[in-house]
Amino acid sequence: MSKSQYDINALADIDTERSLLRALMEFDTDETVMALVKLKEQHFFDENHGRIFACLKELESRGYNLEPQTVHAELMREHTLLVETLKLIMLSEPVAAVLFAVDALEEWSKKRELHRGFLLGLQGLHGGDSSLLCANSIAKVADEVSISSVDSFTSYAALKAKIEKEPPVPKIPTGIPLIDVKLKGGIEYGQLIGIMGDPEAGKTVIMTQILKHISSMGHETLFFNFEFHYRSFVEQNRLNEDRFSVEKFLMEMDNNDILDLEAKIKIFAKRGGRVVGIDSQMMITNIRNNGTSSERETEKFFLLQRLAIKYGLIIMLIAQQGKEDSRSSTVTPMGSKNAAHALHQIWYIKKPKLEFDDDGNDERKGSREIVCYKNKQTGVHFSKPIQLDPRRLEFRGVQFDEDDHRSNRSVGSGRPKKNADEFDVQYVEYVMEDAKGVQTGFDPSQLDMPLL
Repeated sequence: MSKSQYDINALADIDTERSLLRALMEFDTDETVMALVKLKEQHFFDENHGRIFACLKELESRGYNLEPQTVHAELMREHTLLVETLKLIMLSEPVAAVLFAVDALEEWSKKRELHRGFLLGLQGLHGGDSSLLCANSIAKVADEVSISSVDSFTSYAALKAKIEKEPPVPKIPTGIPLIDVKLKGGIEYGQLIGIMGDPEAGKTVIMTQILKHISSMGHETLFFNFEFHYRSFVEQNRLNEDRFSVEKFLMEMDNNDILDLEAKIKIFAKRGGRVVGIDSQMMITNIRNNGTSSERETEKFFLLQRLAIKYGLIIMLIAQQGKEDSRSSTVTPMGSKNAAHALHQIWYIKKPKLEFDDDGNDERKGSREIVCYKNKQTGVHFSKPIQLDPRRLEFRGVQFDEDDHRSNRSVGSGRPKKNADEFDVQYVEYVMEDAKGVQTGFDPSQLDMPLL
C-alpha cells in the first residue's frame, strides 16, 4: 500500500461533523441532549469544529438554548475567527440519527489515536528502540483509547476565587415550616433528597405537597409519576387545585429508564426548571447496565446526584428501604447500601401501629412522624410528629419546640414552646432571621397556616 493510504486525514468524516453540529443547533430533543453529554471536543477532527462544540457546551451549561443566532452572537463576542466555519455548518443538512453520528465520530477519534500510537511505535523501531519499549508505547496508547483519564486539576485558590465571584447558593422554601426552619430557609439547590418511610405513610404526599407549593410560587416543577395512573392523581387532587399552579405543575408518566429520565431532566433544566420529584426508585429501569442488581441500583442514585449538582437542581426521589435495613433499624435504599452515599438528605416518614377504638375506627389514622437521618445542608437531624390530612393530601400540625429555636439562635434568646395550634408566621420570621444574607426566596405570606 502507498504511504497516502495511511494518511490520518482519511480517518475523519468532516461532513458528519458539520451535520451533527447543525443538528445540535436545530433540534432540542432527548437525543440532542444525550449527544451533548456523550460528545467531547477531541471527537472532532477539524479543530474549528471542536472549538464550536466547546462553545455549544458552554452555552448549554449556562442555560441557553442552542439556537444559531445565540451561537453566532457568542462567537462574535469571543471567537470571531470561527464565524466563517459556523456559516459552512449552517449550509449543511442536520443529521437525522444524532446518536449514531456521535458514535461514528467517537469511533473515528479512537482510530486516529491508534494511528498516532502505531506511528510512534514505528518511529521507535526504526530509531533503535527495543521491541519491548515499542510494544509498551503502543499498548499505552491502546489503553488510553478505551479508558478516560483525568488530565486537569483545579487548585483550592482557583475554586475559592470562583466562588467569591458567584452569588450565594439559593434556597427555596418547601412550605412546610418545620423543614424550612431546620434547613434555615428552605432546600438549597444542587441536592438529591431521598424520601423513605413505612408503607402508606405519606411519602408521595409530602413530595407532591412540596412540588405543589413551589409551583404556587410561580416556579415550574416536574413530577415523574410511575407508581399510579395519572387519572388517580388528578381525581385525588381536585380539592387542592386552588392551592397550586395547575400550569406550572408538570407530570411525566412514560419512559421510565434512567437514561430517559436523565434526558428529560436536562431538558427541564434548560427550560429553567429547578425542582424534580420521582416516584419511585424501584419503578426506574436501568437497561444499559448489565452488572449486578446492586450496581444497577447504585448507578441510578449517582446519576441523579450528578444531575442535581451540575444543573443546580433539587431532585427528590422516593426510595424503598432494604429488608435487612428494616430489621437492623438502619436506613439505606433497597438494593444498594452505596446509594445512601449519593443522597444529600434522607427523610423518613413513620406510621404508628394501628390502634382501634370501640367502634373499630383507627384512632391514629393520620398520625405520622418525620425523621431526618441525613442532612448535608445544615447537619441538623430531627424527629417531629406531623398529622396527615387524607382529604387534602397534605401534612398539617407541625410542632416546634425550644430545641428548634435554639438550633438557629444563640442560647438564652429563647421563646415559649409553640404547639401546632399556637404556631404563627411571626415565629417563623423570628427563627429565620439567621438566614439573612442568604437568597432563600422565603415569603411567610405564602405559608397557609390553617393547613400547616
